[in-house]
Amino acid sequence: MNPSLHILFVDDEQENLFSFYALFRRKHEVVLAKNAEEGMELIKDHPIQLVISDQRMPGLQGLDFLKWLREYDENIVRILISGSISVNNKCKAKKEGLIHDWIGKPWKLDELEKILEDALEMVKNKG
Repeated sequence: MNPSLHILFVDDEQENLFSFYALFRRKHEVVLAKNAEEGMELIKDHPIQLVISDQRMPGLQGLDFLKWLREYDENIVRILISGSISVNNKCKAKKEGLIHDWIGKPWKLDELEKILEDALEMVKNKG
């Protein structure tokens, strides 16, 4: 089975990385990074189509990483995952084109699957 998406998942919490990988590795090509700086390096070596990044991490925060990513390659679909950022800031980030969508933490599997389906459609439409 060919992967549907090439996904980079960025989160400083090891259990979230393991959970995401375990849930989606059979349907998608999944690359993991424990911080934004590692994500920046991995993005250069992998054909990533979708990035899901946590907001609160040591070093570069999620929105700053996604802003860099938009400048690096605006065609990569960008999703923010956070349990701490305000709805107003999420809406502002979406309106400004920094993110395509967001999901709350702790994430729910059905919500995350829906976002991945939507991201797959975005990738197909861009391709």
